[in-house]
Amino acid sequence: MNILITGASRGLGLNHTKILSKSNKNKIIITDISEQASDAFSSKDRLNLKHILSKKNVSIIYGDLNKKGDVNNLFDKIKTIFKNKIDCIICNAGGDIPGNNNNAFGNKPKQNDYMISTEEFDQIFKRNFNTSMNILKKIIPIMKKNKYGKIVTISSINALSDLSNEFAYSISKKSIIHYTKILARDLKKYNIQVNCICPGPTLTTRFIHTLKQRKKDEKNIIKKKKGFDRVAKPDDISNIVKFVISKEAEIFTGQILVADYGFSIGR
Repeated sequence: MNILITGASRGLGLNHTKILSKSNKNKIIITDISEQASDAFSSKDRLNLKHILSKKNVSIIYGDLNKKGDVNNLFDKIKTIFKNKIDCIICNAGGDIPGNNNNAFGNKPKQNDYMISTEEFDQIFKRNFNTSMNILKKIIPIMKKNKYGKIVTISSINALSDLSNEFAYSISKKSIIHYTKILARDLKKYNIQVNCICPGPTLTTRFIHTLKQRKKDEKNIIKKKKGFDRVAKPDDISNIVKFVISKEAEIFTGQILVADYGFSIGR
């Protein structure tokens, strides 16, 4: 299977690559905004990236999915490597931080509710929604021509919980859910599956970096190791991605899979 994963030089995207690259049947291209992004939050991500890129079935292309020229360049290279056969895309690029720097590093906005600055709102929205839309507008025509494809979008439990302290992020991730349902409906006749995963708190390097800026209940759940209402490990989410793109999951399309150890249903 030819698989494209965006925002994947660190965090969950890199972990998805680790899990999926174990099968030599998968040929994987990952993208990210720059070479500096992988160690923006931890040098461990860079070391893991180096190890994963040593595999014969994984390659990386850098570019900003919010810049038209970069998107066109990425797409041209992807087409060449995959020879116009793109079976699957995992739209992982995103994040709850504003800013436009080239390593996608940052902290949460100081004003993170409905009074957030318009500039920071736009930055967070584009980071989470436009990055998916811009690349999918290139990928979908190929999938339609091939009458086959699997699209996985990544939202968040924040989209379902209406958290006032994550205003821009929640709205952008809610938009991803609506986008998923629209695509699933319109692409069904082309044999293209579109599903969305909503992770809860997950122990990525960015989550750890922004832990001090999080609410008290989020800080507390990181202490739990068993049972519900705890932080997921990256493998918990990556294994769901692996299932969603498998033959066993071909019955699903337009579905929202909440993966959060019950965090979103309250305590």
